[in-house]
Amino acid sequence: MNGLLKKTVATRANDSDPRTVIVSWHWPPSNRASAGVLGTLFSAAPPGVFRVVTRSFPEYAVSDRRATSADLDARVPPTFVPWPSDDQAQPTWTQCGAVFRTIHGMVSASCRVARDWGATRILAVYPHRYSLLAGVLASRQLNLPLVLYMHDLFAEAMAGCNLVKRAAWKLVDRIALNQAWMVMTPTEGFSQHYAQRGVSRCWVLPHTVSQISVESTPPQERRSLHFIYCGAIYEPHEDAALSFIRAIEGTSARATFLSPPSACKGLLGRMGARWVSHAEVAGEIDRADVGVVFLGAKTPCPEEVHVCFPTKILDYLRAERPILAVVPKGCFVDRFVRSEGIGLCAEPGDEASIRHAMDQLLDVNVRRSLAQSGKRALDRLQSDVWMRRMIERLRVGPAHATSHPTGTTEHVSASSAVVAPT
Repeated sequence: MNGLLKKTVATRANDSDPRTVIVSWHWPPSNRASAGVLGTLFSAAPPGVFRVVTRSFPEYAVSDRRATSADLDARVPPTFVPWPSDDQAQPTWTQCGAVFRTIHGMVSASCRVARDWGATRILAVYPHRYSLLAGVLASRQLNLPLVLYMHDLFAEAMAGCNLVKRAAWKLVDRIALNQAWMVMTPTEGFSQHYAQRGVSRCWVLPHTVSQISVESTPPQERRSLHFIYCGAIYEPHEDAALSFIRAIEGTSARATFLSPPSACKGLLGRMGARWVSHAEVAGEIDRADVGVVFLGAKTPCPEEVHVCFPTKILDYLRAERPILAVVPKGCFVDRFVRSEGIGLCAEPGDEASIRHAMDQLLDVNVRRSLAQSGKRALDRLQSDVWMRRMIERLRVGPAHATSHPTGTTEHVSASSAVVAPT
């Protein structure tokens, strides 16, 4: 990806738009996938509708924020709560003390901003349990409707914790979902899972792409392919990653892992891994031929794997790169990739199917066709469209709308399980 060509400007806020305070542990320019999703969506927000309470990081200088987030800051003014560092080498008691001070600071700041600004909603962002807890507490103190923005499932992903922590956070999860006025989920399957738990106040808000046009290199003829994986490899997905590594070894293909090596527990020792800034990811993807997604089959949280929507998929599609998804059959990613025609799928543990998919992807015409399908999929995930819908949902609640304010209807695609405009 070589540069940015154009950017659309969001409309101004209407007087009737609900004023919403966002409580989020991660916020751009934090190098987290969830922060990227938030930045893309809220950069299309009208000024005057949202404010955010988040942590401040010593490593993010003011000049850096102005350079990377100036437009977002203008649309969603931030209030920062001091946070010393994310250094996991600190003693446990030091880390816990910092967490509790930050949660208290975020609750206090959220209440102060909401009262001074006249907010009507509190929006707590998960996948960080601390910001979800802070949002729940602020909503209770203010007696304002609580909206949960759930990138991932919460209690279902706590299986790796000890019994005490798991019980405590499952209680927080239950309280939050019971208290929520509306729960936003990235896929329909996510909402259906919550419905089975008795949570019916859900609305599907898929991950979006911005209205920024990007130059990228179209798929090229290759004698051997260059695969790329972006993001950490968590323990529940190591079996999928290992299947891919075994499949690629001994072939002429090569792979780049943009992953923190410390998080891979030795899996990538023979492949190599490096961590880059979010700004560098686009260029790295453009230099590769195929983007890879891993979801594990041997996992303690199969419910989460079944419904999750990894944000790296959108990064690959925007770069016109087809996807190789090593994921359990029938999960959202498997159905999305197959139904939208944006890549090929193989199951963890089935190295022969992974190699077969690699052989198919050698054909440049196959990769070009998949890339074109990716463009069509992205057309339904534009951030400005979904920001308008989100504001409308914040106004009227999670009940299904018969029509959208712009005149388009909403439906749930049975094949891909993503809500899309008709």
